[in-house]
Amino acid sequence: MKWIINGFKHKFDYDGRTSRKAFWMFWLWMMVVLLPLMILDYYTDSEVLHGIIWIVSLLFSIQWCVLGVRRLHDIGESGKMFILIFILPFLSLYYFSKPGEPYENEWGPTVADNV
Repeated sequence: MKWIINGFKHKFDYDGRTSRKAFWMFWLWMMVVLLPLMILDYYTDSEVLHGIIWIVSLLFSIQWCVLGVRRLHDIGESGKMFILIFILPFLSLYYFSKPGEPYENEWGPTVADNV
């Protein structure tokens, strides 16, 4: 759960770097929260639940994009590369799985397992 909280601490903060572990743990917890809601929605067909899922998905998606840009900074790429990842999503697995640069780069010092 700390990964979600740490992920949302830097909302709309595109500066800096995010470690590989922090990025993927945020994604994992995002799925842990959203999948049960979606399964429940499938079986209940509740309008209220539709709204809740839409809002939660939007919040997680926005923050996932912020962390994606910060993750690209960690591997030494510009955040503009995130646009290409939207066009060619198979690139995301390659870029987001690369280890971060072990030295300070133009986006900040190295990160351990924090966001």
